[in-house]
Amino acid sequence: MKFVSTRELRNRPGYVRDLAQKDDLVLTANGKPIALLLGVEEDELEETARVVRQAKAQLEIKAVRSRRKPA
Repeated sequence: MKFVSTRELRNRPGYVRDLAQKDDLVLTANGKPIALLLGVEEDELEETARVVRQAKAQLEIKAVRSRRKPA
């Protein structure tokens, strides 16, 4: 996974696009991660989006469970 700043995305979008086709990218602002850029094929877009949403939901459930105190 590579890290790319928002400035680099703005100044060199073609370069970032090429990177995203080869590897997953972490988009950063002021040195802090703000987003993931995942390269996808057109025919895999919906499935990739579904899997990412599912993974985010599972992370949120895990976070909620860890915040709950046992009775």
